[in-house]
Amino acid sequence: MSLAKDLLKLARDLLQSDRPERTGRPQQAKLRRFISTACYSLFSLLVKEAAIKMVGGRNENKFLRGDMMRAVSHEAIRNICKGVCQP
Repeated sequence: MSLAKDLLKLARDLLQSDRPERTGRPQQAKLRRFISTACYSLFSLLVKEAAIKMVGGRNENKFLRGDMMRAVSHEAIRNICKGVCQP
């Protein structure tokens, strides 16, 4: 399973923990952690897909993809998303 999928599953688990009956509101801290983890899942997916598009998905490129993924900042992705969302 990919990191993005693992993080999204973790986010769902965090939101539903201690709430098997799903009644009432979740604790503020758990809700914030859920949002943070879900956002990091999206970030991970975007960075991975961008690296694959730039250097390819073949196995021999995995070290270069890893370097590229580590080089992308959260600010860069935020700015790209803002640009895409503007009318």
